[in-house]
Amino acid sequence: MNQTIVIEKTYPYSPEEVWDALTDVEQMGEWLMQGNFKPLVGHSFQFSYSMDGKSGTLDCKVLEVKKPHRLSYTWTWGSEDPMFAHGAGGSTTVTYIIDPVAEGSKLRLEHSGFDSEKNATAFQMLTGGWQHKLDAMLPAAIEKRQKVAA
Repeated sequence: MNQTIVIEKTYPYSPEEVWDALTDVEQMGEWLMQGNFKPLVGHSFQFSYSMDGKSGTLDCKVLEVKKPHRLSYTWTWGSEDPMFAHGAGGSTTVTYIIDPVAEGSKLRLEHSGFDSEKNATAFQMLTGGWQHKLDAMLPAAIEKRQKVAA
């Protein structure tokens, strides 16, 4: 059975500011991971991480780009990945949906395609990881960009 992480957050930023944080490789490196992302459908890219003495690479491919409202890409790790695999590789999809609201923007993250048997550890770990990144790290990256622009 497949599982999906779903997190919704409302931010006091415009949809364009949230979009930039999700698609600008420099900002992504601040809140998510270092990589060679480009917001182009079909673009293959990698994210690199180093955490808790473990490092690895995720292989990804852009599936959908609808600026500034929707972004989707694959997120794939191998069976030898020290952080996510725990004996089983996985291929999942990350989708961001941005909607304007009175307060600024509502961001909905959907990270789907986790095999509930093979990817249970990755699902649990990434649920907490996404929560932290969307609660603290994404807003910090946007605020840093706002200060630089001011």
